Amino acid sequence: MDNLLGILTPIALIDSTSMLPIGVVALAVLFAGKNPLLGATAFIGGMFATYLLCGILVTFGLGALFAKLNVILIDKWKNPDTLDLCLQIVIGGLLLTVGYRMAATRRAKEKTEKLERVTPARAFVAAGGLIIVGMPGAVPYLGAIDQILRADLPALNSVAALVFYDVIFVSPFIVLVAIRQLFPKLADRLFGVIGRIADSWGKRVIMVLLIILGLAMIVDGIGWFLGHPLIPV
Repeated sequence: MDNLLGILTPIALIDSTSMLPIGVVALAVLFAGKNPLLGATAFIGGMFATYLLCGILVTFGLGALFAKLNVILIDKWKNPDTLDLCLQIVIGGLLLTVGYRMAATRRAKEKTEKLERVTPARAFVAAGGLIIVGMPGAVPYLGAIDQILRADLPALNSVAALVFYDVIFVSPFIVLVAIRQLFPKLADRLFGVIGRIADSWGKRVIMVLLIILGLAMIVDGIGWFLGHPLIPV
């Protein structure tokens, strides 16, 4: 379990960076409202609860399916046929071409709810909506769920692992709220800096990762045809 948590921690922190741009903007607006702490807490709670619920649904809804497909996938991984390799190359090409769009989707296309006069309840719902809209690009989360399924944990421990992941996922926002409470003037500047950095580099990091994955799939597929796969099995 300790090894699993060690794997989940960096994945969750990387995952959280994709929500920072829109999350920082939302928190900045909430802090300017009538109930800044309550609104920010509701917003973070909305992200946490929705992400956890999605994780539970995926883990227990797809776990059985993954188990049934496991034998087939292992065989295809070790002994791919021509169609498998062609599909792999095509998928790799698609990853290269849609990387930018997936990054934009994960950030919900910067469509932040108008939170100027939002109540804590609406902040909670808005955060949940952003999570749901961004789920198609939640590749790190799906990777983390795969690690949890591989660990073959009891149901309760699997849920605990998901809770741990989602706590780490929202931890940067909790830190920002704590800083805002302790140093309100400094926080205003910090929010601006973080927002600019995340906006400039967050999308680029996701795009680079997708491009690397796409290239790896293409090179590996071509390598199989040439007798030298990128990932020997």
